[in-house]
Amino acid sequence: MRAPILYHNLCSNLTHSESNEALKAGETKGQAVRHAILIALMVTFTAVTAPPAHAGSGGDPFNGWITGAEPFPQGPHHRLQHHVRQSRTYFATTALIDGLLRAVGAVAKAHPDGEQTLIGNLSKRNGGNIPDSRTHNSGRDVDIVFFMERLDGRAVRPNNHHYGRDGLSRRSPKHFRFDIEANWALIEALASNQAMGLQWVIIEPHLELLMLKHAKAQGLSGAELRRYADLMTLPPYAGPHENHMHLRIQCPVADWQDRCQPTGPVWQWNVHHLPPIVAMAKEHAAGFKARKARDRAKAIETAWAKGLTPLVAEALPLLDDPDQRVRRRARKMLLVLIDPETAPRALEVAETLKPVSRRLVTLWVLRRGGLAALPTAEAVMAGTHPTVSPKPRTSTLRDLQVAARRLLIRERPVAELLGLD
Repeated sequence: MRAPILYHNLCSNLTHSESNEALKAGETKGQAVRHAILIALMVTFTAVTAPPAHAGSGGDPFNGWITGAEPFPQGPHHRLQHHVRQSRTYFATTALIDGLLRAVGAVAKAHPDGEQTLIGNLSKRNGGNIPDSRTHNSGRDVDIVFFMERLDGRAVRPNNHHYGRDGLSRRSPKHFRFDIEANWALIEALASNQAMGLQWVIIEPHLELLMLKHAKAQGLSGAELRRYADLMTLPPYAGPHENHMHLRIQCPVADWQDRCQPTGPVWQWNVHHLPPIVAMAKEHAAGFKARKARDRAKAIETAWAKGLTPLVAEALPLLDDPDQRVRRRARKMLLVLIDPETAPRALEVAETLKPVSRRLVTLWVLRRGGLAALPTAEAVMAGTHPTVSPKPRTSTLRDLQVAARRLLIRERPVAELLGLD
């Protein structure tokens, strides 16, 4: 409160002084100068006391928050799950709300005889953890219940049915199944919205495979199929996603410039989001080779906070930095910098690192690299990959093998469908 009071006193004193001087001497030139000073002070203190900008989406999906969140509005093409209305977990950023409304409208137009989209959890008004989830903190995540149909193809109001590898409802396989066409139409509508910037579709691998087979039958090219295969994932921390898909969008550019953390890939097709990432990466690339350790550590923090994935080649050598603090900070950025697009480059750089760092990079490539990490997973399981020969300690080998096995289960059927070696 001190700045506004000081501003008021200065204005009063100057005005009072101006009046006295004008009465005594009538110095119009001096009066003009004092007016200019007064205006300058007003501008200065207005800037000082103005409230700081805050990101609509701040932090990351696990530890973030929202400011100025909007409730998801009612509409003719969707409805909210009952527990969402009860717990008031229907708030989100404008970008997510606008993108969802466009997508459900597109699906309704393409399937006029279909049912409404059933929207699950979004976020609390101010973000933070919600029941049964720890990734809806920053207003960029939403659950959507799968569309379902009768065995004769008639649409059925969506419900929380789980679906097996054959697409049949585990609850009632003689009556209901996964509506591949409607669910695929929704994902296509979401992915085509460049302004929203879809980042992940978290879904069970066998349901992903059903939709990719459908898309291939519709004539999608290999490149397009690869794009959707990279988008759809089931990360190690996620529970089963047989009854709903979990969507995450990119940080809106304005929020990213403030305090929103991507914690994931900025895809090459995200034409609204990629240019500022690339520009900032070029600006900060030199920081990784700074002479002072604190400057290198600062470069790591920036890459981590802003998701500067184009810097993966410059950043990874700091895993072997002579400064322990720098090495420790470099490890945490692997979660952010390694993704299906940067995995091949990360593996190239890993070959130049010390064995411990090489294994660490390989582990994160197996966890985050998707189809690009498939050859690495096969080599790890065969015992021919450099990270497992000579044999590392038991716990390290176990972590590598678990990650490799999980990746193979998920990605090998997709690779076969796409015709990848």
